[in-house]
Amino acid sequence: MSSLTHEDLESLQATLRRRVERLREELQRDARHLRSHSAQSHEPGSDSGELASSDHAAAVSAQELAIDAQEMGEIERALQAIANGTYGQCVECGESIATRRLFAQPTALRCLGCQEKRER
Repeated sequence: MSSLTHEDLESLQATLRRRVERLREELQRDARHLRSHSAQSHEPGSDSGELASSDHAAAVSAQELAIDAQEMGEIERALQAIANGTYGQCVECGESIATRRLFAQPTALRCLGCQEKRER
């Protein structure tokens, strides 16, 4: 079982919720940029340099959307784990994830030892 206090959980949950709000704004901005760049690439009279630049910008916006969407999923999993009482438990070994690790990486799914093994 996790060694997190009630105050720790409240603080981490608030941090996660603030990040969700910022991500929603970023996702909306990235989607607007993607639509804008896509529209620019279909404008008549655009030269090849403008088209290449617009295509590159659209690819960057699409990648940013994907990264933000992935992070949103990780945050939603963490918030669900808080709600069901499993937050802070390593998905590999079942041991508690260090409180310091959770404050540094609130969406961590593994204790440091299991994460290091996974990355090798």
